[in-house]
Amino acid sequence: MGFFQTFRQTDMACFIDTAANVVIYAAPGVSVTVAEALTRAAKRIGPDNIVIILDASAHTARMGFGRFETIEQLTETGVEIRVEPGLRQGLLIVDGKGKVFNLPAELLEPDAGVNDSAPNAIELTAAQVVVLRSELPNPKSPSEAQQSLKVSIGESRLEKSDIEHIKKELEVSPPQPFDLSRQVRVYSALVRFVELEMKGWKLESKRIELPSSLPVLATRDLDLRHRIKSSLNLLDTLQDTKLKKLRAEVEAIRKAYCIPIGHLGSVVLIRAQKELIAKIDDLRERMKKTQGELVSEIESCLKQALESLTPELAKAILAEPTDSFMGRYAPTEQGAEEHVREELLKVFPSAQKIVKDMSLRLTFKDVTYEVLQDKEFKKRVLSSFSRSALPDSLHEEYDAVRRSLEN
Repeated sequence: MGFFQTFRQTDMACFIDTAANVVIYAAPGVSVTVAEALTRAAKRIGPDNIVIILDASAHTARMGFGRFETIEQLTETGVEIRVEPGLRQGLLIVDGKGKVFNLPAELLEPDAGVNDSAPNAIELTAAQVVVLRSELPNPKSPSEAQQSLKVSIGESRLEKSDIEHIKKELEVSPPQPFDLSRQVRVYSALVRFVELEMKGWKLESKRIELPSSLPVLATRDLDLRHRIKSSLNLLDTLQDTKLKKLRAEVEAIRKAYCIPIGHLGSVVLIRAQKELIAKIDDLRERMKKTQGELVSEIESCLKQALESLTPELAKAILAEPTDSFMGRYAPTEQGAEEHVREELLKVFPSAQKIVKDMSLRLTFKDVTYEVLQDKEFKKRVLSSFSRSALPDSLHEEYDAVRRSLEN
């Protein structure tokens, strides 16, 4: 027999039936077949010579790691069951021999058939069995010295109250019939919806709205009104070639990966998604560097806009003074400029805030099965990609059991 072996539930039962002194079973759960063999062993060699360590929980029962009802049956034989939450590796020691194995979750796949080759176990050497037993609870009634030894797993006992709690959980949400669950039809889409959005990148179009305390755009001086409106474009003098280059790169990536399909938006190939994310991550890193370099340039533009607006608005205020101006400031050019500057600073953004508001957002959304079946959607998508990428379908469809076995 080879080093790697197929270890079915029936094989485990036969192995347990050979026990003359000790049985140690550790796994996420225990099947009916193995539980029956453990019950026979308890009657033959005594329950004190059997150690059972399980991840006794409602979750493992729903996943199909054995059957929960077998736990109650084993406790009735006098066998003490110990608990190790999250246990997934299996171990079976019978006398001086042992095997480590993986117990299949029946929600995903059944136990290997009689003629199936599904290596899931490794046979242990005699020395390995001795080492492992030193890490586990002793099957015999321990002496005081043995009780003080620290075990690696199975330190806690499964109490009756624990069993009752799990039973109530399973009554509320019981396991599905595993043979039916494995036959659920599933699909895997070959495309996803994608959105690539830039915000706050067009700094040259940044404007401010004048505060209500400066209603100067209603002035009768049309030439003055035009000059003020022009000055509200805060960053129109900003010329940053690095930012423009980044915007051009984003648009090139959008054109290459985010394929528009009409009013529904854009899609990306699932296989190209990872590469798209990598490119956007690289752009974000370079964008952060550019943002830091822009701060001083933006501050200069804001200062220039403030200096340009202040005298023009002061003229308008002096020509048509407001109550807020007359009540607190001297009706002079200096007083008007002071008033205007204070009001403008209330609405002027800081360079740091302008830079912080720049963002590059990449969002993916799954395509539902209904949309994948829509003839118009399918036609638009297939016509947008080469046949080598999408031959004649937007998804793959198969039974869940097939995927679990292939993986």
